[in-house]
Amino acid sequence: MKCPDCGEPIVYAFQTTSGLGAQKQGDAFNTTPDTNHYLCFLCLKAWKRRLDGPLTPDVVGELAFFSCRVPECGGRLDVTNDAETPTSIEMACSRGHRYRVQAEADGLALTNA
Repeated sequence: MKCPDCGEPIVYAFQTTSGLGAQKQGDAFNTTPDTNHYLCFLCLKAWKRRLDGPLTPDVVGELAFFSCRVPECGGRLDVTNDAETPTSIEMACSRGHRYRVQAEADGLALTNA
């Protein structure tokens, strides 16, 4: 898939359960992951796709991959080491907090560098 903003390829990041059923208990409780989250490291945007719907902006992905995790900071992360493979990408905020993209069993995650 391509980024709707810049046209470059996007990468799969992780999967979540969403929708009203995921927010309540009972007969309609949704436990099946139904939303895929994608990242564009070129324009630093996150996208999500629920089931077979269109790509839409993804606030959860933005927070998970493009916001500093230090509570007092929360600054925007920028790519400091671009690479062909996502797991070689490094990111940092303007205050110098550094992260790298890491592969996990179910997708990608940020870890301290």
